[in-house]
Amino acid sequence: MRFLADENCHGGIIQWLRRQGHDVLWATETLQGSADDVLLHIAQQQERLLLTADLDFGELVYRERLISHGVILLRLEDWPLEERLARLHDVWARLEAHAIGHFVVITAERIRMRPLTRYPTT
Repeated sequence: MRFLADENCHGGIIQWLRRQGHDVLWATETLQGSADDVLLHIAQQQERLLLTADLDFGELVYRERLISHGVILLRLEDWPLEERLARLHDVWARLEAHAIGHFVVITAERIRMRPLTRYPTT
């Protein structure tokens, strides 16, 4: 899978994704300080899922109706890294099968997937 990870994503999560063989563009390394709408646009252009802990991306795709390839919102910021990685491992098969074209919210208790109404189909 291809990801664009927001600056607020923990480096340990980036390393874990890369070790799993995923292509991860991390804003901290190459797009530092970029606005959220710019990150969303780059992710969409490059067909990457946007990985973030920032609630503002929900506003961009639902209220402002910006096009997105998919967004994964991690609501695990208070957890130690090891627990966040374990949670990602637990839900990974479902993410791989359904994240593209969806707004995904991962919390301690559940994973919610909502289809994007402005997902590019071509």
